[in-house]
Amino acid sequence: VTPCKMVMPLWLDRLKSDKSRMIREACAMYLGTALNDWTEEGYLSIQIWEQVGTALTKALRDPAPTVRQFAKRGLEAVNRMQPDVFDRLVENSDLVRDVRVRKLLNRISAGESVSDDVSVASYGSRGAGSVASRRSRVRGSGNSVTGRSAGTPRGPQRAQNNAASEPRPK
Repeated sequence: VTPCKMVMPLWLDRLKSDKSRMIREACAMYLGTALNDWTEEGYLSIQIWEQVGTALTKALRDPAPTVRQFAKRGLEAVNRMQPDVFDRLVENSDLVRDVRVRKLLNRISAGESVSDDVSVASYGSRGAGSVASRRSRVRGSGNSVTGRSAGTPRGPQRAQNNAASEPRPK
């Protein structure tokens, strides 16, 4: 694999915000692979290590177990190759508010292999409480793409309903 750190911002963005589980899995896997394989000294700056470590730490709350597994593998690489960066992640109170995340990071810091462990729950991150479903609750029950509510009929059925509700001429 030829290193190309220009793709990392795309992977980071998609890992954080994409609704597709497969896309988030691929991004977590690519980020972890990049950290493991792009070992040339100085190729990845400390800021890149911190950004990727932060994104992977947040991915520990993803509802998809595979995303969490890849995030753990990536965090193991951060701990192994940049222990100072990993220590800052562990000490960041905004990232480790969840006790389970803090415990997992402490296990990684202690050298324990956790990548096969799919723990750390995902309450409140995606799934039933997804970004899209929160938007629709805020805007009302309408579909954000069509502007129709789920109960509004389409096509001929809508025309019949509209005709039935119009007053008849006298």
